[in-house]
Amino acid sequence: MKKNLLNIIILVLVLTNTVLNGILVFVILKPMQDTGKMVDKICKVLDLELEADKNDIDIADIPIEDLDYFALDEKLTVPLKRTSDGVQHYAQIYPSLALYTKHDDYAKFKDNLINQKAAITQHIQDVIQQYTYSEMLSNPEIIRREAAKELQELYDSEFIVEVIFDKTTLQ
Repeated sequence: MKKNLLNIIILVLVLTNTVLNGILVFVILKPMQDTGKMVDKICKVLDLELEADKNDIDIADIPIEDLDYFALDEKLTVPLKRTSDGVQHYAQIYPSLALYTKHDDYAKFKDNLINQKAAITQHIQDVIQQYTYSEMLSNPEIIRREAAKELQELYDSEFIVEVIFDKTTLQ
């Protein structure tokens, strides 16, 4: 009799545990989904990506022999965004492009780059004009990456892997 009573108590405890676990799952599941949606919205507002794009080409992964450099052969004098004190600064750069020769679109666009220098330099200028003197001085890498991203969107291709600012002078 004691053995049957012990089995019944264990069965009641197992069923109670199962019911409480089920309730716990349903109680926690909804707030977790809401939290996930909120994190997604925050990331969209901050323009962050939760998953890395598998198509992104990292220049660090490309051997130097697979890169071709296209110099725009002209000095760009770009007015920078005014600082809080209202002073106007300028950047003088000689931009070049690093092109990935193994990319499928390289042969398609390479010959047209000479004819499209004006559009390329305009996009680079548009990116640079969004930054102040101190931002250009402290983080030129971010500006170069954004310029490369802008050109990748222009060509709808990632054969341009980097924008290089040669002989940068800030005033």
